Amino acid sequence: MRSDEPIPPLRVEPADRHRDRAGESRSARARRRAPRAGSRRGRRRRPGAGSRHRRRGADTAARRPRARAKPCRGGARGAADPARGRRTPPSPDRRSAVPRAAPARRRPAAGAYVSAGPPRVLIADGASASRAQLEAPLRQAGWNVLAVGSSFEVLRAVRDHDDVSVVLIDPDLPGAGVSGVDVVRTLKAAPHFRQVSVFFLLRDGQSAPADVPVDGALELDQLSGTALLEAIRTALRSHGFGDPGEGAAREAAVRAAETSVARAGDDEVRAAVERIVREVAREVVPPIAERLIRDEIQRLRREHGFEDPPP
Repeated sequence: MRSDEPIPPLRVEPADRHRDRAGESRSARARRRAPRAGSRRGRRRRPGAGSRHRRRGADTAARRPRARAKPCRGGARGAADPARGRRTPPSPDRRSAVPRAAPARRRPAAGAYVSAGPPRVLIADGASASRAQLEAPLRQAGWNVLAVGSSFEVLRAVRDHDDVSVVLIDPDLPGAGVSGVDVVRTLKAAPHFRQVSVFFLLRDGQSAPADVPVDGALELDQLSGTALLEAIRTALRSHGFGDPGEGAAREAAVRAAETSVARAGDDEVRAAVERIVREVAREVVPPIAERLIRDEIQRLRREHGFEDPPP
């Protein structure tokens, strides 16, 4: 270009010519769209990387312990079933783990007591002299005796002692509005005590009350000593209660018989064993002894240089 040629004028464009409607320039828009270093937008994914991370996450979830199902509200039991969307019934072992009260032990019925010893006799009389008159001969005969002096003591004694089988009671037994007749009716009406044998004790010409389910009556004025004891034994035998002395003698006889039988059996067994041993020894011992003697003779001949005898 020659130096004398005129220089064309520079064209200056305004800075906001290429701005968009939002007022953002082209360069700023380009910088915003360009990916930054280290960003996820411009990074290329390696093949299989995502699947590997997904597999690792699945293994971690499989090793993670499963959370225990929480009991639902309202007291309902059972674990939630995610497959069906409802709760399953509780397992039998969990249902059986609930502690339950043990069944009450059934008390045996009075009068049905079974024991090797004699039954217990309950004497219920308000007069101490009458109780002594009955208690002494019964104890000498071997009976177990329990003596009380009021109607409430009778009920308590029968309740607390299962072996009470016989009750000797005064119809006019003192008590707070409860007589001996009322006690007898109570015992016979209760299923637990109706098996107890009850006998009225009468004195001074007293008669037994009517319409009372009693098993018998004993007149104390007409009986004393041996006669009274014999009358009591007769009444008890009629209801299945034998004499304690007879029972003890019977038991002693049974034990003696068992001992003699066992002793005789032992003697017979011992004799049989000895006989078998003798027979076996007779058949087995002589051949063995003969062979031992022959072997010892041959050893001695060889030891001293003697020649063996011809076979």
